[in-house]
Amino acid sequence: MKKVRNLQKLIPLLPLLLLAILFIFLPIISMIQKSFLSPETGAFTLNNYKNIFTDSIYQVATSKSQQSAHLDSFFGYRAARGIYRCKSSP
Repeated sequence: MKKVRNLQKLIPLLPLLLLAILFIFLPIISMIQKSFLSPETGAFTLNNYKNIFTDSIYQVATSKSQQSAHLDSFFGYRAARGIYRCKSSP
């Protein structure tokens, strides 16, 4: 009986789960599938991944993205810590 009550509490979350599947998981799965296809022929290929790891433009873009992520994380942490300390001090 207790399990039924717990399951009944989860029923309102079903629309959220369906929306997450529809708008998050299905596009990601589609992108992964299409990344293995040739843009010209639509046949299976690994050339897309070869280009990412060998072409310098992708290496520069990846490096800049990592630098940005590290800086954003550092300053975001510092800002959040400062806000927390201001709120918690009397």
